[in-house]
Amino acid sequence: MNRLTKYQKKIKNKLFIQTVLILICVLSLIYFIYQRFRPEITELQLNDECGPIGNTISHSIATEESCINACNSACKSFKIRYHDCEFIYNREITCNNCTCYCKK
Repeated sequence: MNRLTKYQKKIKNKLFIQTVLILICVLSLIYFIYQRFRPEITELQLNDECGPIGNTISHSIATEESCINACNSACKSFKIRYHDCEFIYNREITCNNCTCYCKK
């Protein structure tokens, strides 16, 4: 009887170790697949060319819609997809800020 219980304990320990190793392998495989195929987001900073014309300041990127259009074009030129944009309007003499986020 004593031999049988020792043998059963060894088998249980081996099964436990096998299960843990298989679980580690599966989790690492899932992690590497996620790392390989996750979308990477690229940030592009677009320059607003602005200058005084008469009594007003002329902007190449004056509104959020023009920022979105410029971002779409910039992302397409790099052959990546448009994801989001951030437009910051400056009321002073400085130019507006347009930041694009594109997915690979």
